[in-house]
Amino acid sequence: MSSGDTVDIERRLTELEALCRPPTSDGSATDRIQGVCDAIVEFLANGDAAAAVYLYDERRDVLCRRAGSPHRKTWDATMSLERTATPVWQAFVERDPVFVADLLPRPARPVQNPDHARGTVAPIGSHGIVLAGTTEKERPTRLSHSFTRLVGTTAGTVLDRIDDERRVDDCKRQLEASTVASERLVATNALHHDVGRTIRTAWTRADLEERVCKRIVTDERYAFARIAEIDEVTEQVCDRVQAGIEKGYLESLESDADTLADDGEPMATTIRTLETHTVSHLLGDDTGERWRRDAITRGYRSAIGVPLVFRERCYGGLVVYSDRAAAFDGMDEEVFFELGAAVAHAINALEAKTALVSRGGVELEFRVRDQEFQFLEWARETGCTFEFETVVSRPDGSIHGFFTIDGAPTETILELASQSPAVTKTHLVTERDGKQLFECTFTEDSVVAQLLEYGVVPRSISTSRAAARLVVALPESTSVRLFVDVFSRLYPDSELIRRQDHEYVARTPYGFLAELECKLTAKQLEALETAFVSGYFEVPRDATGADVAAILDISQPTFNNHLRLAQRKLLSMVFSERAFRGT
Repeated sequence: MSSGDTVDIERRLTELEALCRPPTSDGSATDRIQGVCDAIVEFLANGDAAAAVYLYDERRDVLCRRAGSPHRKTWDATMSLERTATPVWQAFVERDPVFVADLLPRPARPVQNPDHARGTVAPIGSHGIVLAGTTEKERPTRLSHSFTRLVGTTAGTVLDRIDDERRVDDCKRQLEASTVASERLVATNALHHDVGRTIRTAWTRADLEERVCKRIVTDERYAFARIAEIDEVTEQVCDRVQAGIEKGYLESLESDADTLADDGEPMATTIRTLETHTVSHLLGDDTGERWRRDAITRGYRSAIGVPLVFRERCYGGLVVYSDRAAAFDGMDEEVFFELGAAVAHAINALEAKTALVSRGGVELEFRVRDQEFQFLEWARETGCTFEFETVVSRPDGSIHGFFTIDGAPTETILELASQSPAVTKTHLVTERDGKQLFECTFTEDSVVAQLLEYGVVPRSISTSRAAARLVVALPESTSVRLFVDVFSRLYPDSELIRRQDHEYVARTPYGFLAELECKLTAKQLEALETAFVSGYFEVPRDATGADVAAILDISQPTFNNHLRLAQRKLLSMVFSERAFRGT
């Protein structure tokens, strides 16, 4: 071996050592791979030598040129893998280096003797191929061919390492994303749990709304939460409750609902459309609207609004603001929409419960001739009179009621009830003064359930052949005009014939009945009210303990226990109140 060969070998080994050094971690994996390809060509294309690197493009199923030495003949941009008996196929697919007589514009004419070859096609692992050789003058030496194969093997190892690092980085990013998603899921589940507990324990709508907003802003992702509604008379957005960092934002808002909705303000928009409204980038989107500028000034970067809707009745909207851009994704939209529906359901239940014990508000009387009005059909078909007695809310959320029939056989009424969409589980409780007392469960389609949805309590329902007479009590929070409009749409052939406003002596915040309901369990209250309505306390009794127990679907000893505890709590309240008053 001559001294020149020794120097050449030392130089090539130095170049190979440089190639084997770990590529810098700066930049993307794509940039690092390109750097390796450029280095391979620089190492191999010395003097008259030519070199190129082709890497596999999985999407296109071809080898694409990533680097190549300049030459009079141009390297092909891609090399197809459709033909199997080619040097490219043998080197890349079979991983066997190939000596070729022609190198440009693509390797061709494989040869067995390296002394007759103009170049070498060597695999770069599973990544691609490297081409190196000469196109004129002297042919490459056997050492050059060997070095090309060695460079290909080494480059494959380097690219494997880059791929491994890329996969590790991807795993790290996925782990970080999974950790963030897991933390968000835990926080979301905690929010759901706490709001559910609030719904179960709140006694008034105001208490419920305040506690929900306060709980939302305890999550560091959310800066401010508010619940508002649109006043039906003034068409203004009226805030009911808010919590978190407000910074005077509400004072700066235009209050006209239509103007705000046209500008895409979350609260007005979600109430008007009854759909979720998300603003992911307050700062990045058009900041022309005043509400958006005011929100940005106070540090808000995204917001989500959801309607509070239960059975087509809207109780306003809930809007949550975050100081982070894009804080609400698809999962958040679904979560908050469900939360809004749950809050609306709870508001409906609270208003219905409040209405059942309410003594104030407005009393309205309607005359109804509409054929769709339930129970009127019974009177017209049988000639009987129907009288609504009372309604009882059961612990499972169902609505049970009692009604009296005069002038029709029991079997006829039971047959009509079995065909009516308004009632289920109808049965005779007792007969009193020639009239039959029935107990039933009112369905969601019944007029009783529809009234309670609006916080309106039926005080009296009576029917004859001519018409039905309905007397309802509206709490002070319910709009008379809105309710009359709704009722008229439900029953077009009806008219309001009387309105009476009631004024009552001031009393404790929840009143005697609310206090009684607070002291009694749901089952004790149900037992007491059902016993009273069914005639258990009449002399002589219209219903026995066994009869009432059967109505409640419990054993008689259980009924007796519930009733005894309820009576004791009721009497203690009555006599304690008398003692307090000195009477």
